[in-house]
Amino acid sequence: MGLPIDPELPGPAVRATDPRVLAVIALGGAVGAPLRYALEELHPAGPGAFPLTTFLVNVSGAFALGLFVALLLGRWSTSRFLRPLVATGFLGAYTTFSTFAVELVALGKDDHLPMAVWYAVASLAVGLVAAWAGLGFGRRLVSDPGA
Repeated sequence: MGLPIDPELPGPAVRATDPRVLAVIALGGAVGAPLRYALEELHPAGPGAFPLTTFLVNVSGAFALGLFVALLLGRWSTSRFLRPLVATGFLGAYTTFSTFAVELVALGKDDHLPMAVWYAVASLAVGLVAAWAGLGFGRRLVSDPGA
């Protein structure tokens, strides 16, 4: 089964210029970014250590995005603002490619190249599996009328 496509979304020019869409993205980001920051502060990675918090944040975000997209398209497709709020705003700010990239560079720079490679491969592989699992779980929830 292919990836879900949302036929209800307006074209890119409309999304980019609608201040209401930008406002809900900002609102979602205002919640997602502090949550990620708090988790990183609670469990920081030590020098040369596997960045477990960033890894778990990104994997959980990939699963949540897959689940959300499947549910959005199957049950909540009438809401024009829900996808930008949750997918782009909240999950976009909660997950963090930039921190992932900086941690990879730091591990490599500090002569922890095997850990950097392991982190990169594990993040990509587990993140893809998590997104796939989220989509699958969401599709099952949508197809089960009792869920």
